[in-house]
Amino acid sequence: MKKIWASVLSCAMLLSVLSGCGGQKGSDGKKDGSDGKSVTLKIHCDYTEDHPTAKILAQFCEKVNDATDGTLTIKPYYAGSLGDYTTVFDEVSKGSIDMTFGCNSVTYGQALNIWNMPYLAATWDEAKELFAPGSYVNDTMTRLCDEVGIKMLGLHLVGAGGLAGTKMPKDWDVWGVDHDFLLRVPNSDTVSVPLSAMGYRVQAVNWSELFTSVQTGVVDGFVGGHPPVCYDQFRDVIKYYIQINNFFEVATISINKKTFEGLSENQQKALEDAAAWVFEESVAQGEKTESEYLQKMADYGIEVIKPDDAVLEEFGAKCREEVWPKLRDSMGNDEVFDGLIESLSK
Repeated sequence: MKKIWASVLSCAMLLSVLSGCGGQKGSDGKKDGSDGKSVTLKIHCDYTEDHPTAKILAQFCEKVNDATDGTLTIKPYYAGSLGDYTTVFDEVSKGSIDMTFGCNSVTYGQALNIWNMPYLAATWDEAKELFAPGSYVNDTMTRLCDEVGIKMLGLHLVGAGGLAGTKMPKDWDVWGVDHDFLLRVPNSDTVSVPLSAMGYRVQAVNWSELFTSVQTGVVDGFVGGHPPVCYDQFRDVIKYYIQINNFFEVATISINKKTFEGLSENQQKALEDAAAWVFEESVAQGEKTESEYLQKMADYGIEVIKPDDAVLEEFGAKCREEVWPKLRDSMGNDEVFDGLIESLSK
């Protein structure tokens, strides 16, 4: 009898030890969700807390928490407080940062930012189709992220790019003529090459130096910002804004692949469902948000121009025809580039 009780006690102790060892730990030291235990994960965000994109992120976090009955908490860190987005993306790949709600780094290749091809989408209607789940761009970004240890949950359309300036470019709506305008561009072929082809003299200026460069007349204006950014950060130094849609800024909602696999099925589904909602919400609210901030700029005294779709579609067609062949080498991935061309031909 004593031997039987000893065996029972030994089994009970073994079960207790095994149950105490289950699961890896999240970034806050809590166990992972493979058995439904509570997890808290950190998510990086490029944007300030009052930016429209950051507000969508806050709702994303709330939806995940509600869908998992509080077992999965996503804690946002706004305004790049976890680091520059390029560094953060690399850290998510390594697992030292759990999640990101921002642009991809090109450490692992320019093709990861396939969304940044100029005039890939010229209008919001085109963007809704080209970046949707199941699209070539979405599927390609998902695959490339997976190859570097990142699970891409979905995309968010942040906004369309515009041209802001201290003066009006001459004949801005005509492709290829001299606009008599020195334009700030980021140090990227996907921006500098098409803007040169459009007829602008371009100069690379770091974003951190841009306000002063515009204020002191080093450049006549800049591209690289969408309406909320131009209003929030540059309304005191710009007099004109043209919504040229030379790019659609796209944020990925991504998580370290191993961290995702360590979560319970319910927690994984909650993340995927919330990410799908983010894309749909960004599509539904994108043009409305854009219009609101264009009106804010107009009310502030900035002359705002929103071109007809026909002008934008012509810019898009010219860019794909004249500029894209020059960007093939810049992408550094012929397979992805050819696949993009083929997908658009359909």
